[in-house]
Amino acid sequence: MVLLLSLIHIIVQANNYIENNYQNSNLSLSEIADYLDINKSYLSTLFNEKQNISFTDYTNSIRIKNARYMLTNTTLSVNDISIKTGFNTVQNFIKVFKKHVGMTPGQYRKNNQQR
Repeated sequence: MVLLLSLIHIIVQANNYIENNYQNSNLSLSEIADYLDINKSYLSTLFNEKQNISFTDYTNSIRIKNARYMLTNTTLSVNDISIKTGFNTVQNFIKVFKKHVGMTPGQYRKNNQQR
């Protein structure tokens, strides 16, 4: 039971770190593992086994969630949103966004503008 609580605590801390630092395009599994003072491979395994999602997919889902909000509630350009959500290039942002949402950021904005 104590081990399970410890594992949950590690996952919660890692998730919180990602949610507070997703804007950093250099955010990495190594950085979070160092922050938590655990092995990078162990953290990767915890993500995959306890959350059924990889570190990269989880980080991208947080970034896309925030990008969707910005696309709907701001007039920031797609390029600016890609930077503010931690993507290295606008091309990568569009590719990942389309994979997660099923349309480009521009199409999403057009379909979801506040009226």
